[in-house]
Amino acid sequence: MKLSRVLAVLCAATLAPLALAVPPAHADQHYSGVLDSSDPPASVPLSWPDYATDTCGPGDGSYTSRVDKVSFVSTTDGPRRFVLIAPSDPTPPVWVFRNGVCVAADYAPDDDSDWDPPMKVDVDGVQIAKGDRVDVYIGDEISESAGRTTPWTLDVLQPGSNNGPGTGKATKYVALPAQVLCGTGTAHAKLTKKGKRLARSGVLTQLVFRAGGVKVAKVKARGMRKAARKGVLLRGVPASATSVEVVVKVKGAKKRRASRAYSSC
Repeated sequence: MKLSRVLAVLCAATLAPLALAVPPAHADQHYSGVLDSSDPPASVPLSWPDYATDTCGPGDGSYTSRVDKVSFVSTTDGPRRFVLIAPSDPTPPVWVFRNGVCVAADYAPDDDSDWDPPMKVDVDGVQIAKGDRVDVYIGDEISESAGRTTPWTLDVLQPGSNNGPGTGKATKYVALPAQVLCGTGTAHAKLTKKGKRLARSGVLTQLVFRAGGVKVAKVKARGMRKAARKGVLLRGVPASATSVEVVVKVKGAKKRRASRAYSSC
């Protein structure tokens, strides 16, 4: 079994018999692998998915499947979309488990465009909370899979979540949001320990936040103490924004900047 992760660097690329050990995932992660006869059967009961509702089926455990497994711990809240792509029919079924309980599943494309190779099987709107353990099983029925090799890719998408840490010199002073709340177009930034100290002492004189090039918050010198206590609420974040930037004015020094990348809403 061969698995790789594209958008984040694996600290250790060691695959246990069933599980891929990966660091905590951010938004829009990409995984890939190959189902073949060397893959073991699932260690949990799996049922044939209900195609009409994308649910896990009757739960009778009668489906015996070889599986590849992707696992991560969520660092943010919000709905996920899981998109499995395979080169041709039959597409592997996919099951999504949250904290050990199956919460969504599917086994076939939903519309004509998804049937065109490469074929897509997806489940949408799976609610995941920060700290949840997520396990995704990609399967192939043992009775029908003899000699079959099926490469696959899996995209785990979450609108509004970050795609990595903030970068730039201003990260010493400001922690940019982990997530944009797509429903309200808001996000919450905080000052770091050093930023709070300098804000209270009057060394930080201004913060300007932009999302997708649009100004979404500004803090002047008189508002720094409040920002140190409560952070900064960003409002009006555009749905198309894929970055949040902050410009920090420091007394007696040049402006400092930082930015962070996000999945658009």
